[in-house]
Amino acid sequence: MAYVPLQHLIFWLIAIGLGRTAQGAASCPNGWIENPQSGTCIKLYDDKKSWQDARAVCQADGGDLVKILDASKNQFIWGKVSADRGEPYWIGLHDSKREGIFRWLDESNKVPYLNWGRGQPNNIDAQNHTNGQDCVEIGHSVITATKWNDMDCDNAAKFICERSITASCPPGWIESPQSGTCIKLYDDMKSWQDARAVCQADGGDLVKIVDDSMNQFIWEKVSADSGKTYWIGLHDRNREGKFEWLDETDVAQYTNWDSGQPNNLLGSSKQSNGQDCVEIGNSLSTPSKWNDMECDTPSKFICEKSPGGSSAKASCPPGWIESPQSGTCIKLYDDMKSWQDARAVCQADGGDLVKIVDDNMNQFIWEKVSADSGKTYWIGLHDRNREGKFEWLDETDVAQYTNWDSGQPNNLLGSSGQSNGQDCVEIGNSLSTPSKWNDMECDTPSKFICEKSPGGSSAKASCPPGWIESPQSGTCIKLYDDMKSWQDARAVCQADGGDLVKIVDDSMNQFIWEKVSADSGKTYWIGLHDRNREGKFEWLDETDVAQYTNWDSGQPNNLLGPAWQTNGQDCVEIGNSLSTPSKWNDMECDTPSKFICEKSPGGSPAKANCPNGWIESPGSGTCIKMSDDKKSWADARAACQADGGDLVKILDDSMNQ
Repeated sequence: MAYVPLQHLIFWLIAIGLGRTAQGAASCPNGWIENPQSGTCIKLYDDKKSWQDARAVCQADGGDLVKILDASKNQFIWGKVSADRGEPYWIGLHDSKREGIFRWLDESNKVPYLNWGRGQPNNIDAQNHTNGQDCVEIGHSVITATKWNDMDCDNAAKFICERSITASCPPGWIESPQSGTCIKLYDDMKSWQDARAVCQADGGDLVKIVDDSMNQFIWEKVSADSGKTYWIGLHDRNREGKFEWLDETDVAQYTNWDSGQPNNLLGSSKQSNGQDCVEIGNSLSTPSKWNDMECDTPSKFICEKSPGGSSAKASCPPGWIESPQSGTCIKLYDDMKSWQDARAVCQADGGDLVKIVDDNMNQFIWEKVSADSGKTYWIGLHDRNREGKFEWLDETDVAQYTNWDSGQPNNLLGSSGQSNGQDCVEIGNSLSTPSKWNDMECDTPSKFICEKSPGGSSAKASCPPGWIESPQSGTCIKLYDDMKSWQDARAVCQADGGDLVKIVDDSMNQFIWEKVSADSGKTYWIGLHDRNREGKFEWLDETDVAQYTNWDSGQPNNLLGPAWQTNGQDCVEIGNSLSTPSKWNDMECDTPSKFICEKSPGGSPAKANCPNGWIESPGSGTCIKMSDDKKSWADARAACQADGGDLVKILDDSMNQ
């Protein structure tokens, strides 16, 4: 390439969001350091914990294990741990879901940067853990200290947490250095319930006190108020004697009871549940300690919220009750419906059939249905996708928690028309052990239980007419009989608010195959291709090589089509014309074929088209524009920013090419 003077360089514009914008008084809490590369806060912990326990600490502190997306951030992290010779630190990368497929904790499919040490990851089963080494560390235990190593998740190590930069507290609120949240004391005398309503209206909730240091901080604020107490967010209104915070379902880990408390003394005769709410203040025998009190008692109160806005959950709508275990809203329906029709009612009401996450939630649900003698209720568990593999409606993995009745699930066949047997699950009084579960034919009429988030719908929006839901991906699928090239098929999908289908695993491939299998001799375009890099097959929403493929024998073989198709077979099809019909084949992209589109239930997952004058970069999924104006680097950048982007960032060799 000929030499080009700097002042004559052509610059490029790319339509990506700028980095962190001005955040006013946003800053990291005490003990955290700002990472300028990511605009987040980092904290190193010297306590040695398993990867899971380390993550729990990070989450309790408002963040998660650190995510390292590029070399500059890796260098920043390394600069903080390098003095700690011989000690590794957990980071947020893992392959605990699919062996060898490493992902960050936010479940992003994109892992643009990896920094393995020599010979890593090697998945050595160092401690007889059958799953091997599924979690990742950085530090001096690796041969090259700045590099990464996979390690057994149960291994005790130091760890690094990351959280977003918090904005400053609004006027009238004070920051709690222990929790990084904003605190406000209210002098109005209110019941616990009314106090909570005030906090929620102000964008927060009653305060959660996490440790002795935070309790001391709170006490210093209320100690001058002689003889007064303040409501906090602890209560046992869901389970007598099991005190929990408003954002939790487990028993509180930290408490600070006064001598002889909690004693659950009954209030007036109408308060038959006794003292279910908790206060701190000067009227106690030890003023900084806590006391349980009748929730209707008027008292001052303390609210808490995140600096950036609300930390409170929205309340459940009328007719719904809050599940303290899941933080969701529950509603029982007396209408007798099939499992499918029951689910449709739940979705129309902004939710879905209930997901029961643990014994506590099962007990909560059971208490609601136990009075309904001889009746059962549909829940959201089923094995309609894979016989014997019971999963919840929002998942594709086998359910972690189940509560089967004795001898269940037994998959007894229903009527002759129900050849798949008992694929849906119920809870209720007609079972040998009433609080347990039973599998039942999905067409059986039964009562049912819906669940949704307090703020609105927790359910995926339903698919529009003509589309069918893929339970594996939670997306909507549509088969088109029109014969089109791969490019034209994609254009139809995008015009319909989606894109060519992405098949994520064997179960989804089987689901797709069942839809096309009756179409003898026909194939359907899917969203896989190697148009960007020969032999590197990727999905339309990714730039990395596809993790899951399902090639037919001898495929992909890249056979050339007509002479003008010099790149050969760059697009992928599934269908009946292959030697193994449910497998895949690469084919010339101009070949007319049927096709399968996919979109999210609520709208389009497809990327918007680039504006006029811009071209799409398949390597980054962004829009590129070349300008002939000659400018300095600073003026060129200003022009890019004025156009809604920035100077181009080149991510890899294929994008550079």
